[in-house]
Amino acid sequence: MGDFRQLKAWQEAKRLATLSRDLVRFLPPDEAFALGAQWRRAAYSVALNIAEGAAQSSTRQFRRYLQIAKGSLDELEGVLELAEGYLSPAKLKEVRLARTHCARLVTALARSLSNASPDNAPSGNAPSDNASPPLIGRSPPTVVEAPQRAPAPPAPPPT
Repeated sequence: MGDFRQLKAWQEAKRLATLSRDLVRFLPPDEAFALGAQWRRAAYSVALNIAEGAAQSSTRQFRRYLQIAKGSLDELEGVLELAEGYLSPAKLKEVRLARTHCARLVTALARSLSNASPDNAPSGNAPSDNASPPLIGRSPPTVVEAPQRAPAPPAPPPT
């Protein structure tokens, strides 16, 4: 599918992982192992599943990895709810916004892959490494119908 680093969804997932890693340090010591480790795993899983999915040979497989990334984003939402008792709303605000933005980008990427490959079948040829990544927010191509022909005039009566 091309270089995963060019995907906006991956770039935002990387930012989310970095923000999460920095916030885990503010958890109390007794939560750093349980909640903190789960938080890091969920955040890292988003970025890593996007990267691994982009390396797959079919869009169907890539979409499966994006589904897993979306599941990790949902898990991360639960982790952030649990972290509310330990971190101030101001500290959680930026990571919540990044999580929401990342979820939108992953959803849009999955949708663009669905639009690009309606049959969901693996292609016979793997894309080249320099193939451009799927565009996000691109509208589907416009279909132009051929003009209708007027019916042929009736044949003249036999003489």
